[in-house]
Amino acid sequence: MPCDWRRSELDLGAGLSLINEKGMDYDAVTDLLYHNSGLPGVSGISDDMRKLLANPAPEAREAVELFIYRIGRQLDSVAARSAVLMQWSSPAE
Repeated sequence: MPCDWRRSELDLGAGLSLINEKGMDYDAVTDLLYHNSGLPGVSGISDDMRKLLANPAPEAREAVELFIYRIGRQLDSVAARSAVLMQWSSPAE
């Protein structure tokens, strides 16, 4: 799920790829991941959901929709894991 100020899920090789293939240095990658990702990276506006909801820009709407979509994915994942755990914990009949 997108965090307010940084990307919450990231391939471990992404930072190395940015350094090796894009020529970015450590400080540039750190700034990108911790200050220009997440909701502000998607919207280009803010990390504050209240500001995004109040903003009519399509980029704000996209960030909000992505956030909601990712909440749904996480809830589906939790529900699926819970169902599996319930099956494992139920005694065999």
